[in-house]
Amino acid sequence: MSATERNQAQELENRNAWGRWQNWSIEHAVLGFIAAVMAVFLLILLAVIIFWALFPHTAPAWTGFNETTHPLYTGISPSKTLWDWLGLLIIPLFLAIGAAWIGRMQQTREMRAHAFEQMQADQDRENDWAIEMDRQEQVLMDRYFERITHYLLDFDLRSSSGEDEIRTIARASTLAVLRLVNAQRKGMVIQFLYETGLISTPRPVIELEGANLHEMALESADLHGAHLAGTDMDGARLDHANLSGANLAAGNLIEAQLRGADLTDLYAADAYLSSAHLQKAILKSAVLTNTLLNNASLIQADLREADLQGTNLVGADLSQANLAGANLSEAKVKPSKTAVAGDEDETVLVNEAVYDAATIWPEAFDPDAGGAVLTN
Repeated sequence: MSATERNQAQELENRNAWGRWQNWSIEHAVLGFIAAVMAVFLLILLAVIIFWALFPHTAPAWTGFNETTHPLYTGISPSKTLWDWLGLLIIPLFLAIGAAWIGRMQQTREMRAHAFEQMQADQDRENDWAIEMDRQEQVLMDRYFERITHYLLDFDLRSSSGEDEIRTIARASTLAVLRLVNAQRKGMVIQFLYETGLISTPRPVIELEGANLHEMALESADLHGAHLAGTDMDGARLDHANLSGANLAAGNLIEAQLRGADLTDLYAADAYLSSAHLQKAILKSAVLTNTLLNNASLIQADLREADLQGTNLVGADLSQANLAGANLSEAKVKPSKTAVAGDEDETVLVNEAVYDAATIWPEAFDPDAGGAVLTN
């Protein structure tokens, strides 16, 4: 049982205990008032007894606390004093209090045990559900691979034309399975389609436009020349992947992870790469026209001869990037006039970025003022 689960169980127990106390208080308001009065009375009595015990000469004779000479035995029992009655009652009273305390502790243990059992049962149900979902996803994957393999071998899917029904069926099957499986299996589907030559540029057999590749996991994968235009790759994990020559035009790669990826000759016009992680990515000769790269991290990225015309670079970090020969004409590099402080709508950062005489900057942008370095 993790610390988080233990804390959740304790919180649940505390809430339940407080709720039970509130309900009891409402239902037993009179008893509560009587109990409060008795508690005040007992506290006052205890304070008086302690005072008499400390200063016995101030106590009345009937209390038994005062210092008196015991009379000779006459055969007649003396009257019981308060001290005598306390001697008779204190042990049963402590026994009653002890029994109540033990009962309360037992009840608390039972409540904790019940809360733990309930939480364990919930966790078991969640685990069972996750196992069942994983099993169902694997069944879907197996059937999908069998179906596409059947289309390849028995219906010559690769040689079919764009009008053939087999292509429509294969695309529909692919889009359906991608909506139903997790990030790792999405990657497996794409790798399978790539290896079988079904999504290669320039004319893929299966068009993946609109495919759900959200958070797809394909770190270090080889997908050079893959045709993934128009796909939803929001948050995809593609660090160190080889996507050289790939087509990602109009794709959604918001917050995608592409650290150290080989994106040489990538075609990603009109793509959404806002807040993408492109540190040390190789984007040499990449086409990124009209692409959204606002707030993206391109630290130490290789953008030599990249086409960034009309690209939104507001808030992007190009520190230490290589921009030799890059074309940034008409790129948006300054905050909008309606920007509000704190909206992350900041000027592009080019501190220590390298550029040369062939680099084309946006009009009125001063790279030297931003810390860029001109090289020969």
